[in-house]
Amino acid sequence: MNISVQVIPHLQQRYNTVGDWQVRDGTLYITVSELRYPNGVPYAKKENGQFVLAVHEMIEAFSCLYKGITEKEVDAFDLDLKKIEEAQELAIEIGDHPDSPYKQPHMLASGVERILCYVFGITWYEYEELLILLEEHYTQTKEDEKDAKRHTG
Repeated sequence: MNISVQVIPHLQQRYNTVGDWQVRDGTLYITVSELRYPNGVPYAKKENGQFVLAVHEMIEAFSCLYKGITEKEVDAFDLDLKKIEEAQELAIEIGDHPDSPYKQPHMLASGVERILCYVFGITWYEYEELLILLEEHYTQTKEDEKDAKRHTG
């Protein structure tokens, strides 16, 4: 299987996630969010952090595929508004949700992600805080765009 990794602005992700994977025509496509604060300032260890995100996605994708978990199942769960709300109430990532069909692959990938953060001198809580800020900015921006369309449409 070929693997393609692309770093994109967070607001260009298919949905509010800092890492995404899809399989098309025998190629694993991974997109990771560029690690910049919402004010545009780059994260100090930007390239290392983006690499760590990409490795997380590769491990998660290959583990899911190995277990027969499809990207459609992952996407459906990731976009389930009830599950998103429950994960927010529990202060966990959607992949850590008790009902997640890909919980084990996600947790394996998260463990490796933490190890790689340590190896590359990335402070976990700062890195995680940035990912949360990106997701909050995405939510607010999309809400603002919907409001603007309602007022102009």
